[in-house]
Amino acid sequence: MNRSWLWWGAASIWWAASLVIFSAPAVSFGLEWILTVIGIGLAVLWLIRFVVALHHPERRLLLGKEAVVAILMTFVAISPVTRSIRFRLSKPALFAYARNPREAENIMLGLYRFERIYKTEDGWLFDLGDSGLVDTSGFLYRPDSPPIDNPVTKHQHWYGPWYLQSIDRMR
Repeated sequence: MNRSWLWWGAASIWWAASLVIFSAPAVSFGLEWILTVIGIGLAVLWLIRFVVALHHPERRLLLGKEAVVAILMTFVAISPVTRSIRFRLSKPALFAYARNPREAENIMLGLYRFERIYKTEDGWLFDLGDSGLVDTSGFLYRPDSPPIDNPVTKHQHWYGPWYLQSIDRMR
């Protein structure tokens, strides 16, 4: 009996979870490790299946195709392209809100859930919340000029007047 659907089911669930989690601007350290361990586990399971199938040429060919597809799925899941696509899909909602910004809590804009939106000295911060053990992150909307980094707050240009801001809570 061919049980490759079990492996494909597990790999598909892993891939869907990876797409959602790795498309966030900042990934939680714990979630990153969990997905990495599960991905390694799936790779080991595939390798065991491949070794068992060495005596069956037709199954070897199928497993070779599975490997190519799984590697492509992994690269798509962890590539920065997913982050860019998620932001571009959310861009109309973000720009509409940024035209008339106001403080808010627990709001969904586009494909992002923000814990808070508030005014800072740098501009309007769309706070995504914790992004791991040390950092909090969010989008900073600053249409006038680029923000200035300091030892605690770092900025990375994201798109147009949007910057990814990370705040080191340990400093």
